[in-house]
Amino acid sequence: MAVPKDERAEAKESVSEEELLEDIAGRICQRQMASPAIFLLESLKPVNFIGSQLMLALGPLAGLIVEPSRWEQLAHALEKRSTIERLIRKIEEREREPSVRN
Repeated sequence: MAVPKDERAEAKESVSEEELLEDIAGRICQRQMASPAIFLLESLKPVNFIGSQLMLALGPLAGLIVEPSRWEQLAHALEKRSTIERLIRKIEEREREPSVRN
């Protein structure tokens, strides 16, 4: 029998997930790659779950380049269909900020 998650733990998880998406959006905009990133994310929407499972499989290799906990956190976030759309919205919001364009 599955044990339901504690509501506080779930809220904490979603906050850290939001921080992760904000960080990714910021890095994408800082490198002025918003348009290519949005194009790629839009094209990957139908296979986001498969992509998340591939990320989990590649975790040990990715750990050489990226912090393993953040890689795994992103992979788990991508299991949800709404994550890609939320990331796209965050990128678009960051792009509209005047400080990003300078």
